[in-house]
Amino acid sequence: MTSSKIGSLLDAFGIYSNYRGTNIKEISIGAEGYLSSTQLIFYQDKYFVRIQATGTTGLENDTLLAFGQALSRNLPPNTARPKELDVMEMPDIIPNSERYIPQSILGYAFFRRGLIADVL
Repeated sequence: MTSSKIGSLLDAFGIYSNYRGTNIKEISIGAEGYLSSTQLIFYQDKYFVRIQATGTTGLENDTLLAFGQALSRNLPPNTARPKELDVMEMPDIIPNSERYIPQSILGYAFFRRGLIADVL
């Protein structure tokens, strides 16, 4: 399990968004989360949480979900998405493709941070 307190909600989303794919099974936990057969990942407030099961393929999703919900209840209750993502609400943006990059956008030092997304 990984749980990291980051500097801000946007930073926590940034880490989460680099794990998330576009074809995920979203779940209602934290601000946004997803569940696969071996891991549960979500972010909430300034925290990024990753719970991963290794060494088995027979773990029930309910087990990961229950553990994640218990963690979520012990984090600050802020389940809002970063307000900076509001600028990404456009019809041609592919859902779940938004990402926050905290440094060196496009490899340029003068683009210190920014948002990117895939479009149709």
